[in-house]
Amino acid sequence: MSVDISTLRALLALDLGDVEGSTWTEDELDRALEKALREYNLWLPMRQEVVLTLEEDGRQVDLCALEGLLGVERVWFPYEEDAWPAQWCPFECIGPALTILTQAAPQAGQQLRLTYWAAHGIAGLSGAKTTSMPAEDLELLLLGAAGCAALERSRSAVGTINVSGYTPVHWAEWAKSRLEEFQRRLRELAVQRGTGFAGPAPFRTGG
Repeated sequence: MSVDISTLRALLALDLGDVEGSTWTEDELDRALEKALREYNLWLPMRQEVVLTLEEDGRQVDLCALEGLLGVERVWFPYEEDAWPAQWCPFECIGPALTILTQAAPQAGQQLRLTYWAAHGIAGLSGAKTTSMPAEDLELLLLGAAGCAALERSRSAVGTINVSGYTPVHWAEWAKSRLEEFQRRLRELAVQRGTGFAGPAPFRTGG
């Protein structure tokens, strides 16, 4: 089954008991999914590798072309396909600007092999063309999104007439339980898979 924003939006509405759309708008559901996805990506990003050829002399490497870049884990430089062992080098990375901290300045034409972390996307959400999340994690994303949606409802429901019978306190408690479970499961999976803030290296200067 192809999973995109329409599919997840419908599933989220079902989980919230709002199939008719009387409580949340589509935009509000999308916003909740975006929030949950951002949190998911902090803990369970994609681990990617790419070989880059330096276009000019110098230590600065522009990584803007790497879609969804969250952080750099390690850099093999200089890289040659048949060379071994790997020559992991010290570096700094601030946003998409990578600085190679080798003793000798890099030269145009040399290659580096980059291991980095990138954000997952959901097709149709925030401009993403494909869904890259593992299928087994989609229910986890929906759990977090349901918590986010309910938390926003608890805030917006203050001082309003609520025909559903749920008070802001009810929404807040319902949201809290789901968001706590979402966070707990994210932490567990991050430890199991060796990603995210369970180990801070992917999001810090490394070497």
